[in-house]
Amino acid sequence: MSDLKSRSMAAKRTPLERSLRQKMLGQSQQSEPIRPQRMVQQAPLSFAQQRLWFLAQLEPRSPAYNILSATQIEGPLDTAALERSLTEMSRRHEALRTTFVVEDATPVQIIHPPSELKLQQFDFTTVSEEQREKEARRLIHEEAVCPFDLVTGPLLAPNCCGWNRRSICCS
Repeated sequence: MSDLKSRSMAAKRTPLERSLRQKMLGQSQQSEPIRPQRMVQQAPLSFAQQRLWFLAQLEPRSPAYNILSATQIEGPLDTAALERSLTEMSRRHEALRTTFVVEDATPVQIIHPPSELKLQQFDFTTVSEEQREKEARRLIHEEAVCPFDLVTGPLLAPNCCGWNRRSICCS
């Protein structure tokens, strides 16, 4: 190994060793925790939001930005726990509670206060066994092509199909 390479590796190793030594001795530096910012009801759009808003103006009923995720779950599903989890996710992520409106010819985002998110449930127990998966796929396809209304929201639409001890959750 060349002398230059050896010195370079030693230079990189020294700060790492120092940091590990400090942590072992309980001298690690504590970083400031991230504090939530004050709740803003209305704010200008980010560049990405401006692009999304502009494209929605060009093609208002387009599902182009939909992100569909479907998960098959074997066994009983605690839908109340799933709803609480989705509600908490929405509480933590303002983007899921944001809508866009135009004020004074300028689009702005409105961040809505957190609220309980309800899971739309579809019971397929009365559907024949041969048709259940077809019906679930049809529902998933409908969700995938259903556009979101950026003005009214919500931007998250979770649902769940269930039969016996098997569920498929989509959002």
